[in-house]
Amino acid sequence: MRRDTSKLQNRLWLLRNLRIRNGKHPEFNRVITELKGKTEMTKKIKKVEPNDVIHQFVVKNVNGCKRRVGILVGKRVGNTVKIGWSRANAKRGDKFDREMGMKLAIERTKADGTVPMPHSMAGEAYDFRHRCIRYFKDASSISKIAVQPISVEETED
Repeated sequence: MRRDTSKLQNRLWLLRNLRIRNGKHPEFNRVITELKGKTEMTKKIKKVEPNDVIHQFVVKNVNGCKRRVGILVGKRVGNTVKIGWSRANAKRGDKFDREMGMKLAIERTKADGTVPMPHSMAGEAYDFRHRCIRYFKDASSISKIAVQPISVEETED
């Protein structure tokens, strides 16, 4: 489970949840102090370096619950930033898979032209495009966003 304290995510989880069942344990304060010390050192040592890929999950209301249904990816290729996307069809019962979604979105960044995306992602995509412009400041161009045309069946609903 969360016994490997060499990983930052496990230490953060322990700091959040250890008190619930073990708050009265005689060694509790010592363990918390040790975890905090290791976590602070890791945060100070860890440097943030610009990456060539950024992503953002698309969250929608599915059956009354907020769920991840898609992903947007911005990838720098040379001096150009390309935007890719992937979306699960929640209405048909698809469940979003993070790894598969990331692979599909990155593949779509490799396309020569723009790959039209569903209307349901258009708002997030325009916001994400502006985020890419801010993140990849030195890029000379960024791909445009194309939205799929609405079919006759979608307008009749």
